[in-house]
Amino acid sequence: MARKYPQSDEENQLGNGSDNEPTRPHHLDDLILAARPELLSKDRDGNAVLNVAVLQRMVLFQRQIDIITKVGPLASRRFGGQNPLSDPELRKDLAEYVHAIRDWEVMIDHQLRSARVGTSDPFHISSNSRLVKKSMEENGLMQFAGDLTYQYGTLDKEIGTFGQRNKINKKRAFQAVIERFIMAVGGGISLVAPMIFMVYYRNLAAAVAMTSVAVIIFSGVMAVYSNGASVTIVGTVAAYAAVLVVFVGTLQNSYLG
Repeated sequence: MARKYPQSDEENQLGNGSDNEPTRPHHLDDLILAARPELLSKDRDGNAVLNVAVLQRMVLFQRQIDIITKVGPLASRRFGGQNPLSDPELRKDLAEYVHAIRDWEVMIDHQLRSARVGTSDPFHISSNSRLVKKSMEENGLMQFAGDLTYQYGTLDKEIGTFGQRNKINKKRAFQAVIERFIMAVGGGISLVAPMIFMVYYRNLAAAVAMTSVAVIIFSGVMAVYSNGASVTIVGTVAAYAAVLVVFVGTLQNSYLG
């Protein structure tokens, strides 16, 4: 059962609860109230900003609800002689959901690109231009920008998926730094460890065996964890093996000297 929240005069004027209106989905009011502070906000200059990315998150959530509704009979096995998986509406909802996710990824990439080069985010519609402001005023958006009166929970908390783009990009950037750090440390150890072994055990057979084992281990790690093409992996392994072979040769020359 949907939760009840106080309605403003503006919301009442829009027809909420009117007998002449069709019943809205039970989750819609909750979704709107959770999203509105992020959907319509104000920037530092006091301009109203419509966040299209938040709107896309709402669309994604609506697609999820549509899918859940159609999967209900499938989960309960109460579908008579009809196969819910053959329902064209379900297939349409799935296709739209996948397409919406692709669009969402595009929005995430644009946010990162805008932050890097210092350009305006194309998915932030601002009232700093006269015609946009006029359109927002005509459609009643200006009065809600920056209004936190009815905020009872963030959109992240209420729908639990497809978080804010800047948070997603920060998390991805942090994960990328960690991955690069691990790869750098692992690469250094993979070179230094065999060299230390070969210096400690001054024996040609031991050096050749250590080189072979190190190359095999390095090849396995590259095959499992590298996202590069096959040719790139082969080249990297060959370069790694060449470094160790040169080191073995240099070491043996020092022995003979």
